[in-house]
Amino acid sequence: MEIIKPIVQFTAIDSKEKNSNESRITSVRKQVKQIIIEKFSVVFSSNCVIENNKKELHRPIAKCRKEAVSRLKHMGQALRKKDKENIMTAFRQEIVDHAVYLPTKQKQNELLIYAMTYALDQVESCTKEKEIFSISAFMRVQFRESWTDFKEKSLSVEERHDTRVNYYKQNGVYPDFM
Repeated sequence: MEIIKPIVQFTAIDSKEKNSNESRITSVRKQVKQIIIEKFSVVFSSNCVIENNKKELHRPIAKCRKEAVSRLKHMGQALRKKDKENIMTAFRQEIVDHAVYLPTKQKQNELLIYAMTYALDQVESCTKEKEIFSISAFMRVQFRESWTDFKEKSLSVEERHDTRVNYYKQNGVYPDFM
């Protein structure tokens, strides 16, 4: 109990004491009192709770997903459901996870739109020259390049600093992606 005390706190709300039955003939233990707790409250430390910071980004992410599906369909790329899922997984891991820590919503939206259009433009130019075997893997690489390009061109020194501070406040270490 002492180990988890800083993380989880239990408080008894409704407790009763139950004494041993004195009238029982076969009663062996007479001095034992049982404490019965019917209700208790549990309070978790704030370190155990993770907030969903990506909730505000649902609309821009959906906009990017629709744009990707539309442009890839227009290019003549046949996408299976798994391909769409893999593209969006790569987008979330490579872009959205970084965008959460940007200082303003405007910069977050700029990053999402810039990264998706950058990757789609690269897909379009490469499909004219050669065949792409895995669109989702290709787009993951393009998302990484777009992040590097975006952070160098579009983020000021103050915004980069704010991004590092936001990441540090939430995770306790400085980010590798900056």
